[in-house]
Amino acid sequence: MAAACACGAPLGESTSAARADQPAAANRPRTHLLRDALLIVVATVCAAVLTFVFLASRAGPSSALAAATAAVTSPRTSSAPPRAAVLPATANETWNAENRAFWLGYRRGAAFQLLAENTVHTFFGPTQPILVVRCVGRTADAFVYMKSPSRIEPGSDGKTVTVGIDDEPARTEQWTDSDDRVALFAPDGDAFARRLLHAQTLRFGYTPANASDVVAQFHVAGLGKLLEPAARDCGWKK
Repeated sequence: MAAACACGAPLGESTSAARADQPAAANRPRTHLLRDALLIVVATVCAAVLTFVFLASRAGPSSALAAATAAVTSPRTSSAPPRAAVLPATANETWNAENRAFWLGYRRGAAFQLLAENTVHTFFGPTQPILVVRCVGRTADAFVYMKSPSRIEPGSDGKTVTVGIDDEPARTEQWTDSDDRVALFAPDGDAFARRLLHAQTLRFGYTPANASDVVAQFHVAGLGKLLEPAARDCGWKK
């Protein structure tokens, strides 16, 4: 009687069947093997590409790119300058309209800037903030362009600053952060601009990110004369 394997088939039959299958496997066309290898390579490449796309979509833009890609929006919600532009260098410590197009984003209106008289120290290095008063669509804005972020204040809708005009005691106020976090807007730009019309000096204190408190000093005299022709743009009566 023939011995049987665990599968129940006679041992002699199992051996002969195995030998019969060997030539078929040995003679398998090479084209099939190449096709299988190519499919494996294609599948691997597709998986790698999909993984890269997924990771790229999860990662947000860097802070450096974010500050240079957004377009200009409304005067109250936009950052101080058009983000896609580069502010021209200035050393003029008197009111001027040199960068009017920069501050307005090529909208109709008036804009005047004033460079601080002193340098303040921030985490990103020394800088001179710029005070800007602009009038667009019968609305006046006033803000300080610090060129670097101020300290984050969790739970606060604004940033704490100190404002001292002429001999008045400095008072604490909450100013609004710009979209790109490098400028602070006066809560009432119209009222603040009016306060500067007949003033001589402004002391603006704030806290830069990862740095100690600083105070920027501005010689604001002469703004009233500049704004007279722009009264309509500001919504003021001449």
